[in-house]
Amino acid sequence: MDQKDMPYGGDSDNVEDSQGSDSDGPIIKREIGKDTNDCFLSSLEEDSSADEINDIDKGEKSNIGSSFNASNIWGIKKEESVEFKSYDLGRHFDPRISTSLDKVQALTRLANDLPVKSESKTIFEGKVPAFKNRDVSSHYIDLILKESISKKYLDWHFITENTQFEEQPPSSVLFGPDENLFKRYPTLESLLVAFGVGRDTLDFIFMEKSPLTNSRQNDTLCKLSPFDTMINAFACYQDQTEQFAKYFICFILDRKVYESMFCDTIWCSKIYKTFSADDFMQQYVSLVHSQDYFLHYRLIKLIPAAQDLLIRRLFSEGEFLAGEQARIKLVQEFNDLFDKRRFQQLLYFVLTIYGSKYMPFGDTDVTLYFKDCIADLFNASASDVELSLLNGFLSIFIKIPP
Repeated sequence: MDQKDMPYGGDSDNVEDSQGSDSDGPIIKREIGKDTNDCFLSSLEEDSSADEINDIDKGEKSNIGSSFNASNIWGIKKEESVEFKSYDLGRHFDPRISTSLDKVQALTRLANDLPVKSESKTIFEGKVPAFKNRDVSSHYIDLILKESISKKYLDWHFITENTQFEEQPPSSVLFGPDENLFKRYPTLESLLVAFGVGRDTLDFIFMEKSPLTNSRQNDTLCKLSPFDTMINAFACYQDQTEQFAKYFICFILDRKVYESMFCDTIWCSKIYKTFSADDFMQQYVSLVHSQDYFLHYRLIKLIPAAQDLLIRRLFSEGEFLAGEQARIKLVQEFNDLFDKRRFQQLLYFVLTIYGSKYMPFGDTDVTLYFKDCIADLFNASASDVELSLLNGFLSIFIKIPP
């Protein structure tokens, strides 16, 4: 057979250089198919004595791969074990560390085995018992708890319980108040209870000073009747009680009612015109604190006609408020809130007074003074969002013509 016809291109004992180099380097010579045990023996010959190799060669070559034991060659006895040297860990080593770590690991395993309980929901249920009987999402509870510092979710809620109100038929809207409404709810108080106002709340607003300011809470997520139905039914009792104005203020300033599309400026102003302005404001200041500009701004958003009367009632102290005297008192209030860093109150104070005859829009000296004060502090403390809003609002108020 020619050399080119052989399986590996040449002598069966030779393997050509795979790189095909032109150098005359040595050619590795191996035997194809040779027992791997023989290869192992060839590497062992360098470290073993001739006597040991001779003993292995006597009929045991074929079994080396399965029965070879290194302990027989290097003289390690089976009964011997490895001993670790004990090192001096120094005088600062505390042997109690390992014991403490064991205790920590045991406590960790114990904590992992305990059932998981929502701590936030437990705390929140203690603060708001009304949540106990309602299916409230844990995400909502966590959201409320995380905002415990800013308290932006706290508000006045007149309606806090599930509604029991029976809706009126459509004919009551077309042909006037339904007589059945007064039969089911003979008084306005009974109607409010059906809406979801607690009886304790009805007593509270007459006994407490500034109850709408001192009784802020989170939304209880109670079930509500349609707002258009409640508003129409509420208006039917306008001439039924002397306390209608007080209940009217508590009702429209409820956050849920205020944010509804049916409690708008047209409906609220229509009811407001039926009252004596002074009597209405007397009822209002008994319910809301004089520096609660958050609710003051909500009132003038619903009843713009009450803005001048409200400012005069808050700052006149029984005197006629006009012109330069009004600006001085408003600037003093601004400085007081600004120096005390009550920026949230300051924001709603500015929104309450602007647009009135006492603080008109435009490029006035007072507005420029307000803007300079806010700008100085805003540059040094940009973290307060109220300052950013104040700076933006005052910039807009300057551009509005008086």
